[in-house]
Amino acid sequence: MSPPMHRQVLGVADDDALARSVRARPSLLRSFFLIPMLLCLPLVVGTPVALLASGQDVAQETSARYWPRDEVFGGAALLFNSDDTPVHQIYGIGWERPGPVEVHARDTDVIFVFEGGATVVTGGEVLEPRSPREHETLGSGIRGGTRQTLGPGDVMIIPAGTPHWFESVDGAIDFVAVKVRETFSSPQPVRWWSGTELPGTSPLLFDAREEGGNYQIFSVGRNGPGMAEVHDAARDIILVTKGAASFVTGGSIVESRRPRPGETVGSGVREGTTHDLSPGDVISVPQLTPHWFQAVDDEIEYLVVKFVF
Repeated sequence: MSPPMHRQVLGVADDDALARSVRARPSLLRSFFLIPMLLCLPLVVGTPVALLASGQDVAQETSARYWPRDEVFGGAALLFNSDDTPVHQIYGIGWERPGPVEVHARDTDVIFVFEGGATVVTGGEVLEPRSPREHETLGSGIRGGTRQTLGPGDVMIIPAGTPHWFESVDGAIDFVAVKVRETFSSPQPVRWWSGTELPGTSPLLFDAREEGGNYQIFSVGRNGPGMAEVHDAARDIILVTKGAASFVTGGSIVESRRPRPGETVGSGVREGTTHDLSPGDVISVPQLTPHWFQAVDDEIEYLVVKFVF
């Protein structure tokens, strides 16, 4: 797999421009651009995750959240919003036109492209900058910067403080964005991975903990069931990119054991909830929640953001 490259995304313009750009309700689309997004979910290599229930405390939430593709890209832009530690938001976005220029002073955007394509500009100088709210800057364009073409399966990380702009859209683009309240100890570059090279030889794409952050990003492919798992202090968010599987969350671990501190594994899950995963689906699994790939239909590929507390 080639080394990560640099790029960026997500922006806010005036309400009319935003409504024209996004295939979702304008009132909720505005929240995608104007509210910082954050992600925090840890996961064991080879396992997916489930999403936190809105409005509930991190330490208490133990129910996975699941969104089928039609809900991810066909309804409200904002799927989940948490003000609890780790602060984060999850969005399902469908764009048919260029987006606005944005700079988030505190938040990093993690982008998973599901379908379609676009040209994204990152870095450079924001033209006609204005600040509609604290920690957020908008603009009419970018002078200079780096252009990157995004396609299906691509992953991009746009660090806090980086100008970014969907300069053009190739027909349409559907992507999941996780916005994270950043804790990096030093300035970070834009990172990009091509979907044509994922999954690679190693599931781990990026470990933000090495830079003072609190999350990891994985690209995983599996062709059979996995071990059942529970993470004491990690939360997983997953986007299915290819294939299908039965994924069980909740219930209790069968034949449980502790291979390492903070992790419980087992041979299966008893009395959990089964989710039939397919491409475009998003599922989030909070800490302390059993989860298990019970069965895989030939193979499944998925991207994961794991928040580690």
